[in-house]
Amino acid sequence: MPIIYDFKCIWAGFYSQLFFFLQSYILCKMNNEPLLYDDSEWKFKHTLGLADYFVLDESKIKFLQITAENRDNNVINYHNPDKAGVIFPLHEYRTAIKELYVLNDDIKDKTNQLRTRFPEKYNAIFIRWGDKKIEIKISGRDVEIELYVDTLQRICGGNRHLFIHSDDHDAVLCVLECMQRRGMQDFNVFYITGENECGGTLACEIYRHSYPNKTKKSIEQMTTHELREHTEKMLVAIEVMSQAENVVLDYQSNVARFLKLYYNESHCKVHSVFNDSPDENILCIPPAFGFEINGYMNVPPLPKPNYIQPPPFPMMP
Repeated sequence: MPIIYDFKCIWAGFYSQLFFFLQSYILCKMNNEPLLYDDSEWKFKHTLGLADYFVLDESKIKFLQITAENRDNNVINYHNPDKAGVIFPLHEYRTAIKELYVLNDDIKDKTNQLRTRFPEKYNAIFIRWGDKKIEIKISGRDVEIELYVDTLQRICGGNRHLFIHSDDHDAVLCVLECMQRRGMQDFNVFYITGENECGGTLACEIYRHSYPNKTKKSIEQMTTHELREHTEKMLVAIEVMSQAENVVLDYQSNVARFLKLYYNESHCKVHSVFNDSPDENILCIPPAFGFEINGYMNVPPLPKPNYIQPPPFPMMP
C-alpha cells in the first residue's frame, strides 16, 4: 500500500520532522516506490511548503494532499514519537539526506552572500538552546559552556577564526564571555544572531509552561515574514558551518544529529564535546530519538554570566 507522509504536526521541530520523513523515504526506496507527502499544513511553510527551501525530485517524492477519499487507501506516516517504526542503519539516513536535502537557489544565494564575509578557513561552534535547554536541564544532561570552548581549543590548531551559532543569542554571549575569561582575544569571531534572539527557539506553544521568556513568540505565533526569516537563517547557518574546518557541538538536539549525518567529514570534521560518535552501521530508531550512544554526562547548570560587551561582529542582513 502506498505511503503518504503527513507534515501536519504542530509541536515537532524542523529536523525532528525531517528524520521521520527520511525514515518513510528509505522504506519506500527499498520497495522501489516514490514517497508521497502532504506539506499543505506544514508549520514551516511560508508559501509553497518544502519547495520554499528545497529542490524537489518528483522521481523520489510526490505531493498528494490527504483527503477522506484517499486516507483509507494509503498508509499515513507522520511524526510519531510513540512509534519508532522500521529501523535502519544510520548510514541509510546519511544517503537519504544527500538525495532529498537539496537546497534551492534562494537559500544557496543567501549562503553565498554571507560566506563572502568570512575568511577562507574557520572553525565553528553550534549550540541548541531555547526550549531544548529546558529539556536538557530536566534530563540532567546540561552542558557547561566551558566544554565547547575546551573542545575548540583542543582541535583549532593555529586557526583563530571562529563562527558561533545558536538559536539562542544568550548562548553566543556565554561563549564569548568564556573566551574573554580565558584570554582568547586573538580569535576573530563571527555570529549572525542578535538581541531579539535571546531566549532561543520556542518550537511549539505547548512548551510555554516551562519556558522562562513568557513574551517569546513560538513558531506557530510568527508572522509569515518572521517564519521565513527564522527558518532561512537556520538553513544558511547550517550551510556556513558545513564549510568550516571543524564544528564543535553535542548530540542532544535534532539539529546537531542532522549536522553529523549531513556534513562531509573529509572537509568538515564534527566534534562532540563528549568525544562520542555514533556507529553508522548499527540499526537504530529514527535519529529524532537520539543516536542511542553512550557518553552523555551529568554536569551542573550553567551560571548566568557577567557579560562584557565585545566589539561589534558581522551580522546577517
